[in-house]
Amino acid sequence: MTPPAPELTLPEELLLLALDPLRGKPYCSGATLEPPGQRCAGRSHVRGSHVPFPADTLEGPARLCVMGALMSVEPEAPEPRWAVPPVGGWTADDLDTLPNLPPHTELIDGSLVFVSPQTLFHSRAVSFFEWQLQSLVPQDLEVVREFTIDIDRYNRPEPDVIVVDGEIIQDPSQTRFPARSVQLAIEVVSPESLTRDRETKPVKYARAKIPHYWRVENHDGRAVVYVFELEPSTGAYTSTGIFHDRMKVSVPFPADLDLTAITPRRRAADPQ
Repeated sequence: MTPPAPELTLPEELLLLALDPLRGKPYCSGATLEPPGQRCAGRSHVRGSHVPFPADTLEGPARLCVMGALMSVEPEAPEPRWAVPPVGGWTADDLDTLPNLPPHTELIDGSLVFVSPQTLFHSRAVSFFEWQLQSLVPQDLEVVREFTIDIDRYNRPEPDVIVVDGEIIQDPSQTRFPARSVQLAIEVVSPESLTRDRETKPVKYARAKIPHYWRVENHDGRAVVYVFELEPSTGAYTSTGIFHDRMKVSVPFPADLDLTAITPRRRAADPQ
């Protein structure tokens, strides 16, 4: 009985030398890449032909038989595959056509931005403003949560809550609104979105001439709202108030909001 061929660990460098990278087949007649579970035949052919197993298609341990010596090839852990952006970056239209995008993906400066897991504060704050504003906005305006807006070809952000002109809502299959229809954009800050919500998005919203911007932050479990209004002469936002516990404004429509309602009742009753 012929003893089994010795099993050796094959360094990656030798694997690259043994395989022809252009054809995915053994580079020399003395090397054959075999699938898991198949015994090495001690020669350069398996059942009369080379077995083409390109290294990048292996799903489990494979073995390279070189001149009768059996060498183990352990595949590297698969790396996540990300979509490669085209020259110039992704466009606003791409958000509707790219497959398998995570929910609430945004486009900022031609780059895809994925959201982190939602915190309880974020969820409660978004729901609070959505439902409170529904009863406060005039009849010609609509409140929509987590919906993208077109700013330009390379920017399609998704504010947490927006107030838009009612006439822009025409089709249940709509996936975005033009920025010109937005009267108010609200962002609830998460740890990972802090810079975007404080610096990046306000600049873009102002450039799109969105008249009002509210930024909601979590300060020790309590909501603080920073209110901004577009200054026509500069085209930039100016601060018009910082609100704790209670928020009372007259534009873009009258609103008197109890911000403590965002905090869970048990937490509000016992802040310590």
